[in-house]
Amino acid sequence: SPVGNEELKKFSAYFPFFSRVSLASANIDDDALFLLGKMPQLRRLILQKTSINGEGLPYLKDLAHLEELNLSFTPIKDANLLHLISFKNLKKVYLFGTPVHPEVIAAIQTHKPELEVILEEGPFY
Repeated sequence: SPVGNEELKKFSAYFPFFSRVSLASANIDDDALFLLGKMPQLRRLILQKTSINGEGLPYLKDLAHLEELNLSFTPIKDANLLHLISFKNLKKVYLFGTPVHPEVIAAIQTHKPELEVILEEGPFY
């Protein structure tokens, strides 16, 4: 069955142990980012083809180990994407097929040059 916000809650006892999570094509939205923000070991997060618009991105900013975020094919909004500037250890973000404007990508790269913005679909794992 499809994974949604409610199904994700059922895994909460295991949140401290997840380092990679793929929710590609899952039935989740920005409310799920609150739950994902409770995974202290999370390094890679795949959210492509979901309904994430970025309002919940601040819930992820304090994840000390988060290095890779895949937002390809999501309806991410320009203003919400700017939250990535405050992510401490984020190294890669995938944005293929999003409505993000090039000016926003340029602003992120100016303020966070160590963040690699990749305009490819990225991995599903």
